[in-house]
Amino acid sequence: MSDDAPISSYSDPIYDRLDAFGQHLRRQWPVYVLAIVLVTITTVVVATVMRNRPDATAAAEFSLAIEEQDEAKRAEKLKQVGAGTKSAFRVIALNELVGLKLKANDLAAARTTAEEAVAAADAGEDAHLQLVTRLSQAAVSAQAGDYPAAAEAYRKVVTRAGSTAKLAAERLAGQLGAAQALAKQNTSASRQEAIELLEPLLTRSDESARHLLELGTGLYWRLRREQAEAALGGSATAAAAATSTTAAATSASAASVPAPAASTAAGPAQEPAVPAAAGTASAAAPATPK
Repeated sequence: MSDDAPISSYSDPIYDRLDAFGQHLRRQWPVYVLAIVLVTITTVVVATVMRNRPDATAAAEFSLAIEEQDEAKRAEKLKQVGAGTKSAFRVIALNELVGLKLKANDLAAARTTAEEAVAAADAGEDAHLQLVTRLSQAAVSAQAGDYPAAAEAYRKVVTRAGSTAKLAAERLAGQLGAAQALAKQNTSASRQEAIELLEPLLTRSDESARHLLELGTGLYWRLRREQAEAALGGSATAAAAATSTTAAATSASAASVPAPAASTAAGPAQEPAVPAAAGTASAAAPATPK
């Protein structure tokens, strides 16, 4: 029988296609066998690489976790990645988990996870991850209302970033975070420190960070205005206090002058009137006729 001869004599479009495929398979079977072998080899190689390279496994697991729509399931998958072997994606997963905990306002879990993320980042050599995890740690303190601790944590990020160009984004985030935490403390000293932190941003024009720079510029001028208003209020208070002190001193001086003594002889003493004697006639009695 020829290879092109139909296998079935039944005339039907589906069976005709099956006949055509069968004929093609008989002619090209080595190609199909080779394709199956290549797929099998590729699968084995990928599995071997995934076992020998933790980063590759963590990357795949992290991708699956971050694509999860349900936040509870996403948090659980990120936690599993964060509990895995040492890798950059373990740090990234822990840092993402901090964000989810902050969103849920679970500050205790967020603080613990942030500390774990910082420790995992410090175990590696990625300066970017080391600063990013510290920014998350500072954010936990800020959301908890511990603004002095938050400002200190953000300042440390700025110091660690230094003037390195590749860490400019982390430095900018640290400056803005520290300024906001200082502004929340609402004291003259904290406002002045925030102003000094933000002042270098006024001369920057990075297009990629335009929105952050606008945020920093707006915060800078708001703090300058509040500082000026506080200074004016302090001057008015000092003037009022000085006026009050002057008035009190004047009153005290007036009170220290002795009052004039009352006069004991205001005028000549008048003789007291002598009362009329009892029985004295006030008018002459009429004469009695004889």
